[in-house]
Amino acid sequence: MIKFSDPTNIRQIIVCSTISERPVLIENYRAFEKTGIQGIQQYEVKFLRLVERISSGAKFQISKNGTAIKYYPGIITNNEGVDFEFDCGEERCITYFLEPLTILALFGKSKLSIKLKGVTNDEIDMSVDTFSNCTLHLIRKFQIEGELFLKVNKRGFKPNGQGEVIFKVPFVKFLRSIKLKQQGKIKRIRGVCSGARVNPSILNRIITSARGIFNDYLPDVYIYSDFYKGGNKENSSAGYSISLIAEYNNGQLVSIDECLDESHPPAYNLPEALGERAALALLDEILYTGFVDSSNQSIVLTLMALSERKISSVRLGRITPYTVENLKIIQQFLGITFKIEADEEAEDDEEQEQNQQKMQEEDDDESENIGKRKQSGAEDDSLEPEIDLDEQLDGITKPTTVIFSCLGSGLQNISRIVK
Repeated sequence: MIKFSDPTNIRQIIVCSTISERPVLIENYRAFEKTGIQGIQQYEVKFLRLVERISSGAKFQISKNGTAIKYYPGIITNNEGVDFEFDCGEERCITYFLEPLTILALFGKSKLSIKLKGVTNDEIDMSVDTFSNCTLHLIRKFQIEGELFLKVNKRGFKPNGQGEVIFKVPFVKFLRSIKLKQQGKIKRIRGVCSGARVNPSILNRIITSARGIFNDYLPDVYIYSDFYKGGNKENSSAGYSISLIAEYNNGQLVSIDECLDESHPPAYNLPEALGERAALALLDEILYTGFVDSSNQSIVLTLMALSERKISSVRLGRITPYTVENLKIIQQFLGITFKIEADEEAEDDEEQEQNQQKMQEEDDDESENIGKRKQSGAEDDSLEPEIDLDEQLDGITKPTTVIFSCLGSGLQNISRIVK
């Protein structure tokens, strides 16, 4: 039994424990929190119940104060392929459950077909739109055959939720290796601005604000509005959010989300402020990202570790603390260690760009000096020296990317073996 003391990501622990069939003991879980939130929370209990629902023989033991959890994994059956519903509650977004559920369902005995109810857009997790358009796109890179899609039936915002999605995942025998290292150029930006129980003009104000930022960089920007009119108006909550995705010519996608957050002052949630904040956040993500954006680093690296016994590699930019913690968990359960090395292609491109810029500056300097000589009528060696831009920009470098590579564990779908 593998032991953890006060971990930060219980979902990854449960996923790796189930995949590797190794029981786990979690101790002192949030036992030392000073915020008053100690032990396992209700949304985490719901996640454990969901794992129980799609497994056969899985058992959980939780202490009275919620600071100790024992988990004995079972066989992933995906409810024997039968459609079923699950209530995710209102504390976290549905995508909090979708990320680990996807990894587990791929190695199930049957395909998964589930209807999830709860919050579809919030300020903590990625939205269901980003998960559908970006995350599933990356998962398909592992050459998954079958029906893998997410459909949003109802929108649900905090605090009452009432959203609903249908999620289907096929089973696989094993995952193929991937190589996602190539550099690309942005060709267009797409987005979804969603809302419920608010004036539809608010969505247009958000879109206009975001487009005002992007129009300075490229013309191909299209953000459509998705205003949910149905549902029980007495029980559903008002809210609005925006999901933005930058599409590259090499198949790369970069995404961000912004949502109404009532914990901030009203000025923070103005439609114009939210749209501008979302656009700037996407530009920041583009600057610091690799082939995979920061919100999808963990799930891609996990699937790489579970893939066939071949080398997989991916180019990443800014590494999040969440990703670092997940890499440690993967190493403990699966024994997979990632090799991290500098992105030589990015360095070569940067060096080439600097050389071109330097040559252009030298040509400009020479042309300017010739013009001054002609104007003065004679050559003058006492001209003031030109300002060196390289010295001015000394210490300011472009964000670098790194290559993560590993030899897959060669995991086979043992749930498909019939004895």
